[in-house]
Order: sequence, then C-alpha cells, then structure tokens
Amino acid sequence: MYIKRLEIDPFEECGPIGISFAEDVTVIDHNVGQTVVGAIKMLLLYSSQYGVDLPFSAGKPAKLFAEVVAGDATYHVRSCGLAGGLTVQRLAKDGTITRAEEAYCALMRRCAEENRISVVAGVHNGSDYGLERYRREDRYYGAGVFARVTDGMCLTHSFRRCVRQHMRQNAAEAPNADTPARPWIDTVRFWNAFGKMRDLHYEGKPLVVDQTLLSFVSAPVLFRMTGRQVLIVT
Repeated sequence: MYIKRLEIDPFEECGPIGISFAEDVTVIDHNVGQTVVGAIKMLLLYSSQYGVDLPFSAGKPAKLFAEVVAGDATYHVRSCGLAGGLTVQRLAKDGTITRAEEAYCALMRRCAEENRISVVAGVHNGSDYGLERYRREDRYYGAGVFARVTDGMCLTHSFRRCVRQHMRQNAAEAPNADTPARPWIDTVRFWNAFGKMRDLHYEGKPLVVDQTLLSFVSAPVLFRMTGRQVLIVT
C-alpha cells in the first residue's frame, strides 16, 4: 500500500499543494510538513487521538485529495469538509470505477496501537515503541488499556505467540541492532507479520516519520527493514 499523490487546495497564501510520492521513500519539506501529515492522517483514517487538524484557508477547510494504491486497485479519496467523512472511488485495473467508501474504511481500519507506531515524531527512546511493552503490558499500560488500544487482539494466543517469536528473532539479531530506531523498526515488522497472519491480503499503511530517524539509520535501509512506504518530514 502506498500514497501515489496528495493534493491540498487551496492552502493559505501558498496556494495549492500537490505532492507525488515514491513507492519507497519520500522526503517532505518542513514548510508544508505538518499540513501534509495532518492531511495524510485524515485521508488514511489514522485515529483522531493524534490531533488531526484539517488544514484551513480563509476560514474554510481546504479541499483534500489522495490517490492511494492498495491491492489490485487505486482509490481516489476526497475529504468532505467539516461535516466529516470521505468520498471514495475505486479504480480497478480493468478501468471499472465504483463508489467504495465502506470498502476503503475496512481496508484502512487499524487498531489505535498500530496507528500509533505508524506516525512517529522521532525515536529518541526505543522503549516507547519496543516489543517489550507488549510482553509486559502490565508495566506500561493501565488495567484494560492495552486490550482497548489493540481492539482485544492482545488477548489472543496468536498475538502473544507472534510477540514471543519476534522477540526471540530480535535477540538473535542483537549484534546488528546498533540504532535507537531498531526497537521501533522491530515493532513495525511485528505488525506486518501479525497482520499477514490474520489476513493474507494485509498491507501495512505508510509510515510517517520525523527526520530524527535519519540520524540513526539511512532512508533506503529504513524502507527495506520496514517493508512499507516511508514519508520523512524534514
């Protein structure tokens, strides 16, 4: 899954913003970075707990549009302004165009915890994102919180087995884990594997990260290790 193009029209004095994204890594200029991140959070249905603010221009909400490639189709996604909601068209490979709001929402739905690790403003403290939090949730989460943010998946045997497997694998690779970003990368990889375990058609959402990560690991390596589109805000 990846974002092919994003448009924000209009946006204050800057006029329209239009960005084409690479399938692997794209660097977003800091002058429009937070506006772009807010638009991505909204159009890709990241949880509202992350403070998604719809860009405004002259007191009115800006128009948002994204072209998102997922599976064997391309989705044209548009915002519906302050009333909330999206309009979505699905473009199949054979050229067929259909309305697809419900299908798109199902495709993009993730639990709050997976959304949390997909939008990162720099990884200074690996413990904030490491799998150790999942193995000892009683230490890091209040009663019932971990079950809530994982939609109850953490209570399943498959979830716990997948966590143990990844932690053993990560321990075996420890000599190569020489970056503070590694705990976060390992957690992204866990969600990739657990998603595939639950649904063979699962595709991880694009990762939105701060340039702080580039102090720890190069952008191409970051993409290869996570297996997802990476959008870096400078």
